[in-house]
Amino acid sequence: MNEQTIELPQLSLAHYFDLLKRRRWQVIPISLLGLFIGGIVAFFVPRYYVAETYVDYYRLPSDVEARPAEDPFKFVVDNATILIPQAVGATAKKLGWAESAIADPSDRRQAEREIESRISVHDMNRGEGRSYARIVVSYRDRDGVKSAQFLNTLVATWMEQRVADMRRTIALQSQQANQRAIAALGEYNSINRDLTHLSVQHGFDRFFDPALQREDMRAREDSLARQQARLGEIEGQIAAQKQKLAIAQRTMSATPRELDADASDLQSRFPPESQEARWFLELRVRKQSLETAMGEAHPQRASTERRIAWLENQLRNRLTSGAAADNPRIRDLKAIIAESETALAGAEASREALMKALEDGRAEQKRRADAAETYFAKQRALQEAQQVRDEARKQLDAALDLQQQLDSKPPIKQVAEAYVPKKPTEPNIFLVAGVGCLLGLGGAILLILVLDMLRGTLKTVDDAQRALPVPMLGGVSFLETEEERSLAVASRRRVSLLAGGILFGLVVVVTTYYVAPHRLPPFARDLLAIVLGG
Repeated sequence: MNEQTIELPQLSLAHYFDLLKRRRWQVIPISLLGLFIGGIVAFFVPRYYVAETYVDYYRLPSDVEARPAEDPFKFVVDNATILIPQAVGATAKKLGWAESAIADPSDRRQAEREIESRISVHDMNRGEGRSYARIVVSYRDRDGVKSAQFLNTLVATWMEQRVADMRRTIALQSQQANQRAIAALGEYNSINRDLTHLSVQHGFDRFFDPALQREDMRAREDSLARQQARLGEIEGQIAAQKQKLAIAQRTMSATPRELDADASDLQSRFPPESQEARWFLELRVRKQSLETAMGEAHPQRASTERRIAWLENQLRNRLTSGAAADNPRIRDLKAIIAESETALAGAEASREALMKALEDGRAEQKRRADAAETYFAKQRALQEAQQVRDEARKQLDAALDLQQQLDSKPPIKQVAEAYVPKKPTEPNIFLVAGVGCLLGLGGAILLILVLDMLRGTLKTVDDAQRALPVPMLGGVSFLETEEERSLAVASRRRVSLLAGGILFGLVVVVTTYYVAPHRLPPFARDLLAIVLGG
């Protein structure tokens, strides 16, 4: 036969509530015990007096920089949160506290850290678009007078340090701006002297706009282009004269130097209005008349022949005497050659002069172009130096304005000094007692549940039915004797009366302390003042 195992009752929330209901007389005393222990713990916890003060931090342009969508004083508050506790050492030294007289730096710093841990800094009006930041500074100490005195001195020390830092920052900004202004002024004067030298050396007008200066340079370029075109024309004229001269020279070399007296072009050997030219014309007429109109029997033929012979004799004598030995074509060609040579020499002289002028003009233009580029660069540098100088002056004026604002109206102001707290406010006794009561209640419930789970017994008929594999025929109730019942009732009554009496007594004493404290004995009043902060 196989052994049957007993199945223990299953855990459930309803089972737990039923168990707590049956064990309620154990839960209540343990909860009261937790309340009592919480009160004792609160009694022994050190009591602190908390002093508070408010500081308004207004905006300085050099101190607050933020985007429009951000809190403009976030940096200020974060900075104050870090720097205010760091002023503990200077504050303790001003007040002559023992912590400032510790010789060992490590121990002294440890003592200062302990003081810093009791300082808190909070932002009271955090948000976008505010015009100032209100900072709440608090300090807690077991001595109320000491707490207020230390907090006021701490805030004053921090304000002095912050204003001193601002003064140093503004003084540094002023010094840097002044140095930049002096350097920019020196650069401006140096560039100005260079511009004056370039203006005098190259004829630049300081009052002309750079665009007009460039227009003048373009006009000079156009003038050089026209000279170049003129040079091309002269080169063409020289080429034409050379060609004309070469043709005349070739023609003259092919022309005979002298002509016979009976040459057909003899007339060209004499000047047009000369006697020889008239004789030659008469000779030609008489010869033509003799050949065409006079026959052998013509009565004037003999006289005409005699006249022709005389004219030829006269012309021959003139030619023989050298009066018209040269060919007249040679004279014309010589005249043409002389004219061409004169024109060629003039054109070449003009070309040389124009080439010299063009070369000088180009050199001058290049020199002026280089000088103009330097001049315009100097002008731009002068404008930049002027901008740097003006900006440095603005920064210097802004720094001086900030200095004046800092002297006339400091941006940090303590709204109200910290006052001596009337009673300690930390820790909260009622909160500590309430937490102790809750912990006692939780401990009681947990203890009951753990004990119930460790016992592992069947406590109800349903537990037996679920656990045993055999059917239940019946049940027998727990038979409690009269003596056991009387003892249980008396025990519960005593516990209830004791707990109620303790609670009633506490309520009466506390009420009397707040309504008529003079009715309590002095030691009770002092004890309640320590516990309740009166």
